[in-house]
Amino acid sequence: MNFKQFLDWRKILIFVILILVTSAIRNLFIGGADIGANYGFPFNFYGYGGGPPLYPGQAVPSYFDYGALVGNIIVWYIVSFLIVFVYDKLRRKK
Repeated sequence: MNFKQFLDWRKILIFVILILVTSAIRNLFIGGADIGANYGFPFNFYGYGGGPPLYPGQAVPSYFDYGALVGNIIVWYIVSFLIVFVYDKLRRKK
């Protein structure tokens, strides 16, 4: 596989759709009271709120994890690669 095959427009388009959908939607897989909001799937890379009640003037806790963001990018690019690979295999069979 050369660099041009690695950056195929179909893989990039599927990747962008997957990363936008899974990063923009709040993580709904965790339930409970006052858990805050976590964004990113399969790894939460951004979150805010949650925890014990805050005192007046206290900042809302938040975090941004670059490692989890890179992990999401790797996972979703591999998934897009597999989708294009399977699609090409099925198309060649016909």
